[in-house]
Parts: sequence; structure tokens; C-alpha cells
Amino acid sequence: GAKRCIDALGIMCNTPWVLSGIELFQGSDEKPELLIASTDSWESVSIQMTVATDVPMICLFIVSQPAAKRMAALMTRDKSPEGPSKEVVGLATMEWANIMLTNILNVFADTAGSAILSSPPSLMQSPIPNLIMDASRQICELPGRVVLAQNKFSCAGLGIDCATLFVLHADCLKKLIGGGHGR
Repeated sequence: GAKRCIDALGIMCNTPWVLSGIELFQGSDEKPELLIASTDSWESVSIQMTVATDVPMICLFIVSQPAAKRMAALMTRDKSPEGPSKEVVGLATMEWANIMLTNILNVFADTAGSAILSSPPSLMQSPIPNLIMDASRQICELPGRVVLAQNKFSCAGLGIDCATLFVLHADCLKKLIGGGHGR
């Protein structure tokens, strides 16, 4: 899934991207250190998609505000000194998140051998730790039964780092990483 994301981003941006890390965490572990330029979670843009099939999960896409603005300018070809408006940045980031998360979900679907349908992306207005805690509670009330799968992506040429975070029930993980009947 990460390879598909890197390929899609490379084409979209006309510059190379790399996968800078993959980590799995149990919900009872400390929250993952997300790779974003800003240390203040209020200065990040967070997008959420929800999957409510036999493999329920919550998918988050996280990027710093400055990186989201640079990517939105690239996506919209906005070369103005002030850059794209906050609304355009939000819309472009939702599209970017949709590309990233859908590529990974498609690999999960191939592995599980069934379709995985998600909600449209939505812009979230909460600090990242709150989003992770809320997503974990929605998946399972027992923190030890929740798994967080994080992919970190970087583009040195654009100075952009971002992360995808998938929050799912531990019982679903086996199905997604090889327990299904997919290709």
C-alpha cells in the first residue's frame, strides 16, 4: 500500500517521495510519535475516513499546516505570494488524503479478498491525541485490543512530511495482513 502511495505522490508532484517509516502500536502503548513539522497538534491538518465493513477501522491522514499549504499550492498550481486560501488548503488536503488512504485500503481489500468501502474524507478540528483516542474508543472499548498502524512519508524536494494512521481492532489485523483469501 505504501508503494502505491509513493508512486501516486511521485506522479502527482513530479518529484520523488519516500516511505520514511512503518510502525505498529497496541492501543495500550504510548501514542505514536507522528511525523509532522509542527509540534503543536492544533497547527496540523487532520483528515478522517471511516470503514464500517467486516474490517472496521478509522483512517487518519496528518500533515502540518505549512506542508498542507505547500501541497495545496502545488495541486492547484497557485503561485500567488499568499498561496491558497484556508478553504482551498482543506479541500486539497482532503483530496490528497483520499489518494493516500484509498491506495492503502485497496491493498487491504486485495489481501482480505473483499471490498473495503470508506466514508468520504472529512476535515477534523481536534488535536491529534484526541483524534487517536476517539478513534480507538470507536473501534473497541478495550485499549489493548486496538492496533495503530502508522506509515510516514517524506518528500525532501518539497519539504513535506505526512503520515497515515489506521486504527483497527486487533482481530481484524490478521485478516488485513495475510489472513484473508486475497491475491
